[in-house]
Amino acid sequence: MELLIEALFDLVMQGTIGLSKSRKVPLPIRIICGLLIVAVFASVIFLIGFMGVSFLKEKFWGGIAILLFDVLLTGLCIFRVVRAVRSRDT
Repeated sequence: MELLIEALFDLVMQGTIGLSKSRKVPLPIRIICGLLIVAVFASVIFLIGFMGVSFLKEKFWGGIAILLFDVLLTGLCIFRVVRAVRSRDT
């Protein structure tokens, strides 16, 4: 069951990423796909940050390590988006 859910999620995410990059798809659909991708990544980053804050109460250094990983992941996502926007053909 886990494999089926993972395969379905992977198929949906790859399709959404492909649709958001294609010029053949109408602009409103590309915007919706882009917002869906941003929402998924933002929820993952928020969940990791929430786990880091909740771990701070029990294991201080473990919580700090998770929060540092969350900051690194956020920075890499922002870097990737900026690089993609700058290299896009207009």
